[in-house]
Amino acid sequence: ETEFPQLKPKKNRKGDRRYTKKDILIIDKIYTLLKVRGFTLKGAKEELKVQIKSENQNNKIISKLKRIKRGLEKIKEEIS
Repeated sequence: ETEFPQLKPKKNRKGDRRYTKKDILIIDKIYTLLKVRGFTLKGAKEELKVQIKSENQNNKIISKLKRIKRGLEKIKEEIS
């Protein structure tokens, strides 16, 4: 948690960590970078930043394409 600021599990009243699905996906990515792909801690931090930025950009593009699709479907209905 201290090494990777992207990982922010919530804590309950007792102080136990409560991991979300997003947290678990990040943990899996960190594990893969460190243990499977052999990244250093510093390298894994940088790669994780790049991956998350790329995912955010992809999500924005997908949202925009969905809006365009809805608009085109609306135009198609009006023409028919």
